[in-house]
Amino acid sequence: MAISKENVDFLFNIMKHYDDEYNPIVDNCFDEVNRALNEICSSFQESISVVPFGCYAIKSNYQAFEPMEFYCVLKADRQVLQKEIAQKQEAKKRKRRTIKSIYNDIISANSKSETSLDYAKQLASKFQQYVGEEDKVLFRNNVVFVKFNPDENTKISIVTYICYDFDGDGIIEFSKLGYKTTQNPTKLMQNIQQKNLRTNGNYLLMCKLIKMLELELILSNRSNVNLSSKTFFVENVLYNVPDKFFDCKEFSEIFLNVVNYLNQVSVDNILIPDDTNTKMFNEHGYYANSNFDSFLRKITFIYKNADEMIYDAINSSNNSSEQTHNTDDTNENLIENDKPVQKINKNHK
Repeated sequence: MAISKENVDFLFNIMKHYDDEYNPIVDNCFDEVNRALNEICSSFQESISVVPFGCYAIKSNYQAFEPMEFYCVLKADRQVLQKEIAQKQEAKKRKRRTIKSIYNDIISANSKSETSLDYAKQLASKFQQYVGEEDKVLFRNNVVFVKFNPDENTKISIVTYICYDFDGDGIIEFSKLGYKTTQNPTKLMQNIQQKNLRTNGNYLLMCKLIKMLELELILSNRSNVNLSSKTFFVENVLYNVPDKFFDCKEFSEIFLNVVNYLNQVSVDNILIPDDTNTKMFNEHGYYANSNFDSFLRKITFIYKNADEMIYDAINSSNNSSEQTHNTDDTNENLIENDKPVQKINKNHK
């Protein structure tokens, strides 16, 4: 059994339902977080630019399951790398940190920043002023994590990376969850958006459809690996599918084209679409070779098992509808304060 036109149309109706329900909320929150980060970074003595990144920046997110991402980019001399290395070596020598000691470090982070860790400390400390008591702001190495009220039905999380642009060419270098990363984020997003225009929007719609169906695999316990949680995983892979395969009247045809093309292409020919000719996958990287194999198995399974997937999607949609409630007034108390900092409004106005 392959995905039929009727099945795909039904899935798009579900996707549109969630887009209408969640996108106004997360779009508003994304703009508010961008505003807060720019205010914070403008307060630093050093020049730091904020680059909105990830699926929310190009509106390829499905619901709010992927984290919002931002890059805080510093222009720096490469000598700063020696300080980074020395700081990491010193951290390895220290005993395991307690939550209390980490919290005290955040509060007392008032020394001149010299490394990405120092910036992350200060950013976490300042960002705490923009959120409510129930929200969580944490940092680790060069990354600041924010989780908005986990008790709300709409769970939104933010990941902000401190990055370096050493040569002023837009190519940034940083550690992404332990993996050394080099990329041109601005060019990457431009290329993705241009491909979407060339394919009349079919490219990103197919990305969102695959994300929705991968989530269905996870919710139905058919998979325990969420590849969509990796930044631009689906977008990067499908970017490598030639534009002509997105030129079809029915999305069921496009899905078949994507499955057939990716199953015959070499993993070494899948590139990051930022004009650096960087291979997307390697043996032990952020995108591992095994991730590509897993993705191929998933989209092949999805295509061949449409009936069962549709059945699960119906049940999931019904359960979600019963639990949905209006959150417009949930956080009114967050913006009623005497502090000069304007709190982040996480709800649609």
